[in-house]
Amino acid sequence: MPEFVFGTAETEQDYWEVLALRHLAYKAAGKVSENSDPSDLGDEFDARSIVVTVRENGKLVASARIAVLRDGDTTDHGRYAVFPADFPPLSQLMESSRVCTDPAHRGNGLFPKIMAHLMRLAVANDRRYVFGGAAGTLIPMYERYGAKVIGEPYRNPSLSGIEHRLILLDAPGILEGRGVSPELWARVYA
Repeated sequence: MPEFVFGTAETEQDYWEVLALRHLAYKAAGKVSENSDPSDLGDEFDARSIVVTVRENGKLVASARIAVLRDGDTTDHGRYAVFPADFPPLSQLMESSRVCTDPAHRGNGLFPKIMAHLMRLAVANDRRYVFGGAAGTLIPMYERYGAKVIGEPYRNPSLSGIEHRLILLDAPGILEGRGVSPELWARVYA
């Protein structure tokens, strides 16, 4: 089993590696065009976020952008999605966006480790929920790990207009085993 090391983008070089990985992953998923540039995948939300990095043998293999929110903040997903009426207050939320994995590292046990890391990061930052967006075949995968699909479908024009859905995860609940199978909880979140 590969050993993955979690960290954060601390330097300009780290950040450019993250942009290059986003570009590689999003091109493979059809979310950006072949002529796009890695710099197209950076925006103002990066500067306000924790950019989580995952490395294997020093090589960046995954990343996620995490924003610990306060009431009144602008959110990345809020630019395109309409939050449902019963959406939790922003002060209870951590937003996950720009999640990406090197296509060569998909299917090797990385996704469960990222999910567990995000749930623990939310609790460590005194946030009950993690929310984000997912598209296509990723939606059932997130649901298996405890996510609930909420709200109406939306399209993000910066990601080729692919239909996405908002997902919401109750971090402490999931870490306690609610909303996931006992087997998955023991393997991933225990």
